[in-house]
Amino acid sequence: MRDFVTFDSKARKEAKTNLDKFIRVCRDDLTLYDSEVKKFNWTDWYWKSENKNINVKFVKLGVNHRRAVEKDWLSTPFIDFAKAYLRYQLSNKPTVNTKTQAMMALRALEKAYIDAGRVPDITQLNEDLLDDAELIAKNYFSKGAAYRAGFSLETLAKFVSVKNISEIYLDWSHSCPRENFNTNKTGIEGKRCRAKKMPRQAAIDAIAEVFSNSPTVDKDVFVTSTSLMLLSQPSRIGEVLRLRVDCDDIKVEFLKYIDLEGRSNTGYGWRFNAAKNYNPEIKWIPTVMQELAKDAVERLKKITQPARDFSLMMEKVIASEDPSFPRHPICPNVLDNQLLTLKEVALALGYENVYNVVGGDNLNKALANVKSDNSKYGRFEEKSVTLNDLTKKLINNLPVGFPWVDKARGVKYSNALFCFFQNQLNTSKSTLRTVLWIPSNSVFNNNISKKDKWDNWFGQHGYNEGRDSFIYMTSHMFRHYLNTLANDGELSQEEIAKWSGRKDISQNSVYNHESHEDRVNQLRKYNMDKSLMGGDLDIEINVPVTDTEFMTLERAPVHVSEFGFCEHDYALSPCLKFRDCSNCDEEVCIKGDVDSLERLKLFIEKVSLIVERDEDNINVGELDKNDQSYLYHKLKLARVSQKIEILESDEVQHGAEIRLRNPMATTPLERAIESRKRKGIDSKNNKIRNKMIQSAKSKTDELRILLGDDLG
Repeated sequence: MRDFVTFDSKARKEAKTNLDKFIRVCRDDLTLYDSEVKKFNWTDWYWKSENKNINVKFVKLGVNHRRAVEKDWLSTPFIDFAKAYLRYQLSNKPTVNTKTQAMMALRALEKAYIDAGRVPDITQLNEDLLDDAELIAKNYFSKGAAYRAGFSLETLAKFVSVKNISEIYLDWSHSCPRENFNTNKTGIEGKRCRAKKMPRQAAIDAIAEVFSNSPTVDKDVFVTSTSLMLLSQPSRIGEVLRLRVDCDDIKVEFLKYIDLEGRSNTGYGWRFNAAKNYNPEIKWIPTVMQELAKDAVERLKKITQPARDFSLMMEKVIASEDPSFPRHPICPNVLDNQLLTLKEVALALGYENVYNVVGGDNLNKALANVKSDNSKYGRFEEKSVTLNDLTKKLINNLPVGFPWVDKARGVKYSNALFCFFQNQLNTSKSTLRTVLWIPSNSVFNNNISKKDKWDNWFGQHGYNEGRDSFIYMTSHMFRHYLNTLANDGELSQEEIAKWSGRKDISQNSVYNHESHEDRVNQLRKYNMDKSLMGGDLDIEINVPVTDTEFMTLERAPVHVSEFGFCEHDYALSPCLKFRDCSNCDEEVCIKGDVDSLERLKLFIEKVSLIVERDEDNINVGELDKNDQSYLYHKLKLARVSQKIEILESDEVQHGAEIRLRNPMATTPLERAIESRKRKGIDSKNNKIRNKMIQSAKSKTDELRILLGDDLG
C-alpha cells in the first residue's frame, strides 16, 4: 500500500508559524491580568479580574455563562487565538467596549466555522466565513450590537492579514448598518424615541429638591452632587468619576473673559481628560450653574477628604522600608507591638459601626461583623494580633494598581475627587475606613436607573409613591438633555461638539431631541419678512401662461447641441429624444451660425445615403415600405432639409431662432392617456375605476349630510 505525504504550502507554513509566535508572545510576554487575576492561568476558560469591568469568559455564542461547562468553551485551537487576540487588544486599549466587541466577533466567527463543518482554524479564515459570521451577528444581536460586532470582525480580519496569520490577505468590510435612533421621526413614535433618551422633568426636580435641602447622608451627597455636575456640562459619567480633586483649580488669567456685551467676567470650569480619544481640555460651566457647580464639588470634597488622607498615609507606608501602622482617625491609641482586643482590632481595621457604639448588645453585634469578615481580614481572636500584623494585611488589601486610579490621566487615590472608603455609600453596611474604593459607572447608575420603584434612589426619598409617578433615569440622559438645550440656544454645532468633548461633529444629531414644534418655535424668533440668509421670503405664485407668453420669458440655462442649443428643462422630466436632436422640437438653430450649418450639411449627406439605400431595397422587394427605420430616417431627412432651407434663406433675419415642430412626437400626457386606455382604466367595466368612483361618491354623500346638503 502506498504512503501518502501531505505537503503544506509556503503561505500555510508561514501563517501557522506566525500564529504560534503571536500566541507565545501574548501568553508569556504580555503582563495584562498578571496582577489582577488571582493565580492567573492561561489555560483557564474564565479570567476573573479584581476589576469586574474586564472579566472574560471564553464560551460559545449563546451559552449561559453561569452554567458553562467544558463542552461550552470555545473550540480548540480557536480558543488559544481568542485568548491571545483579546489579551493583545486589551493591553493596548483596556476598556469594557474593547472586551465586549472583540468577544462578540470571536464567538460569531467560531460559530461560522462550526456551522460550515470546518475546524475553527484562524489561519484558514476567508471572506465566506466572515460573511457567515456577520450574518450570525445580525440574527443573534440587536441592530446596534450587530453593527459593533461587524466592525470588530472587520478589525480582526485586518489584524490577521497585516500580521500574516491568515493564509490569504483579507480585504473585507462589514455591511451592518448603524442603528437608527429615530431622532427626527414625527408623531407618537418620534415622541416615544425622544423620551427614551431624555430625563423626565420630575427626576430633575427631585434631584434639585434633595440637593437644596443640603443632605447629610454620603449616598445622597454623592447622587445629588454628581447629578448636578452632569447637569452643568455634557460629560460622560466615566469622565466625571475620574476628575482630580483640584479639577477647578485653574489659573486666573484663563478665567477672565469679555462677554458679548463687552463686560468683564470671570469664568468657572473643570479640567477634563475626555474619553473616546478626545484631547484633555477645560469644560466651562454656564454662568447660571456656576455657584451650584462649585457647591457640588465642595460637598464631594468634604465627604471624600478622609479617604484621600488615608491614601497619602498608605503611599508613605508602601514607600517605607520599615513600615508602621498608619494612624488614621479611629485607630486605637496603643503600641504597635501590643496585643489587641477584638474592639481594638475592629477600630484599627476601620469598622465605623464599632467606633460609633460604646458597649452592650450593639457593640457585640458590631464586633460580630469583624469575626465573620473572612473575605478581607480573616477571623481574629482576643489578644492574637498587633498593629504590626495588621499593617501587612492593609498593604496586601490595597486596590490593584495603587497608588494610581488612572495613571494615563495622572489620577491617584490621594488626588481623586471621587475617592471613597468601601461601603461608604452603602447605608446597610459598616464603612471600612482602611479600604479605598472608587465608584464605577454602574454604582451611580444603579442608584437612579433601577426600575424597581421602591428600590431606586427616587423611591427611597418618596418620589415614587404612585404608579404614574415612577421615576428612573440614566447618567447619559443628562448629556442628551444638555445637548438638546444647547441646540435650542445660540451655540453653533462646532461649539456644541467642543463643549461635549466630541471628536466627530456629525454625532451631534444623535443627541438632539428637539421636537418639530420646538424647531418651528425657533423660527418664530426671526423676522419672517426676511429669511435666515437675509433674502426676501415673499412667495411668488406661478400661474399658467400661454405659449406666446412662455416664448417671451427670460431663457433658463440651455444645453449646447451639435446644431444649436436645447431648451429642455431636466428638472421637469428626462430627455425623451436622447441622441435624436434633429427630430426634437426643443432644439433651436441660429440663423448665421456658419459652423452649425456646415455640420447640418454633412449630417444630411449621411442621412441621404441611408434613405437611398433603403429605397433601393424597397424597389427590389427586400424591404417593406412601411419599415419603421426607413420612415424614421425619411422624416429626419425632411426635417434637416427644411432647417437648411430656412437657415440659407435671405428672407430670414440674421440671428433668428429656428425651431421646427414635430407632428409625429408624443407628449408625456398623450403617453399616459394611451397607457390608461391599454390598461382599461377608463372603461366603465374597469373594477378599479368603479371602486374609486364609488368611494368618492360615498365621501361626498357624508359631506353633504354634515353640511346640511349645501354643496349645491
